Amino acid sequence: MVANATTDSVNIEPRKPITISIHGFAPKVPRKLISSCPGTTASPLDLLISKYIRGLVTTIYVRGGSMVSPTVPQWLQELLNSVTVPFPFTSPGFSRLIKRFSMKNVHFYLPDPISRPNTPESMPKVSALVQAVVGLPSHLNVPVNISRVRTNADVFYHDHKLGIINIKQWQNARVQRAVDDADGNPIMVVEFDIQKAPLQVTDEDLLSEVLQKMLFERQGIPLRVDAHVDAELQSALGEFIVRDIPSGGNIIVQPPYGSGFTLNDINPHMQSIKIIETTKNSVLSRITVNFTNPTNYTAHMPYFDIKLVHNSSDVAHIIGHNLHIHPGQNTKVEIDALWNPLESGGEEGATAGRDLVSKCVSGKNTTVALKTYTNTIPSLPRLGAALSRFEIEAPLPRLRLPGQGDGNSGPLIKDATLHLLTSTADFTIMSPLSSKTLYVTHINATSLFNHTSPVGTIQYDTPFAVPPGSSLSPRLPVHPDLTGAGYQALRDALGGSLQLDLLADIGVRLGEFRQTVDYTGRGIGINVGW
Repeated sequence: MVANATTDSVNIEPRKPITISIHGFAPKVPRKLISSCPGTTASPLDLLISKYIRGLVTTIYVRGGSMVSPTVPQWLQELLNSVTVPFPFTSPGFSRLIKRFSMKNVHFYLPDPISRPNTPESMPKVSALVQAVVGLPSHLNVPVNISRVRTNADVFYHDHKLGIINIKQWQNARVQRAVDDADGNPIMVVEFDIQKAPLQVTDEDLLSEVLQKMLFERQGIPLRVDAHVDAELQSALGEFIVRDIPSGGNIIVQPPYGSGFTLNDINPHMQSIKIIETTKNSVLSRITVNFTNPTNYTAHMPYFDIKLVHNSSDVAHIIGHNLHIHPGQNTKVEIDALWNPLESGGEEGATAGRDLVSKCVSGKNTTVALKTYTNTIPSLPRLGAALSRFEIEAPLPRLRLPGQGDGNSGPLIKDATLHLLTSTADFTIMSPLSSKTLYVTHINATSLFNHTSPVGTIQYDTPFAVPPGSSLSPRLPVHPDLTGAGYQALRDALGGSLQLDLLADIGVRLGEFRQTVDYTGRGIGINVGW
């Protein structure tokens, strides 16, 4: 027995509708009502609520009670006590139980790279403050509080299953009753925190489509959430758990940044470069960067590996270890850069790598592309492969050179002094490296006045060191051009200075790694003396 019920006086007339006012009293929730049925995990109460929410036919059974009015004949009392009548009824159903659904303070956690595939550890995780606005039928006025929830939700995009969020652990919930300002109907606002809930991606190709539309096309993403919720209820009848409550709704996931966002908003600056290891064809460096996260999302990434692309060729890998990115300014973030253009892109990669280094040391604004691949997130190889179709073009952060401020770098050759009597010149060279000394192995250079008139040439094959920071080169022999306007400009600048352009092939050695760069310096200040 679930409850006792009594009625007011009932007038019964032939062939006329009967209106009965029923008053029920349930002293407590019977244990059998909330105990699992044999062979299942659902209780009778779970089944009752599930059918009621879905608008399905639900049958309860009514039989005569022992407390009957003294005006009722004895024979009728005995008859009522012996009769059990099935009473089927339907609810209007809740086609839109969850009216609104939102997530705040979102934190994303990429999986550990050494985790085994298809395990909870190999799945990305999400933490957030979840708020669900539950629409209540106006005729339902039952004082109840939800103290804890857990859920298993399927997420769909255009009726195709995208993934599963399985929150197995109980989450404390906060409930507030209110009235919806939009339609005036009663609502129940349920808030709860989820901590590192695994997100099982079931269709990585579909996820790449969603990310493309959200990140690159900046579209809101319509998702359908079909969830089954276990709720721990507190009521006047006591505390009990209702399992497998069907719920869900349609939500729109907005892009993490507004329509006015550009990649320049990230505003990356390289603070320092530390060389870790070199080989004949590669350099592994650790770069300290500052940048801005313009979104409201926080991400924790144990590991990622993204390819750096220049002129359609892979030239390097950008690798992150245990990065924690928060909204706003992020400072002193360390990432590894593996420069290996020959291994990554073959001969075309080596050519593209030389071009990229040449532009960097010349202080030119340079755009590169970033793209994922199968090992970007080792435990999600298909996702990395799917996202590899989309490259993100971004300006390469400028090198921060000594004395030139954050992000305001120029060419690596700051200035020079030309000594006419000895026909030599020395250069002030700015190295962005924080600890490693690099070596210039040879120089083949031409200086120009007014961008076109030759002034002189330098051919020098004796290696010299360039330590970190600012340093002065040896005096390099200059072969002046005495026939053009450039020589006259030198004579006029004697005891002063002028600006020259410098075009040079420069050989560089860094540890075991060797590279020839095409240096272009414009408007270099040249001091002219005897």
